[in-house]
Amino acid sequence: MENELKPCKKCGEALNIGYCIANFEVDEDYFIYCYNCGYYSKTYRSKAEAIAAWNRREK
Repeated sequence: MENELKPCKKCGEALNIGYCIANFEVDEDYFIYCYNCGYYSKTYRSKAEAIAAWNRREK
């Protein structure tokens, strides 16, 4: 599985991977976020799943 993120589909800038803890539980959800334009993905249960889903998307 590829671990590098492809550039933002909206503005072409480099991306960051973020995570959030829902309802103050131990489980983390991961999402991809572009600090340049604010575009973000939906959340996924694992970092690898978030990266794979983002990289599969068409521009």
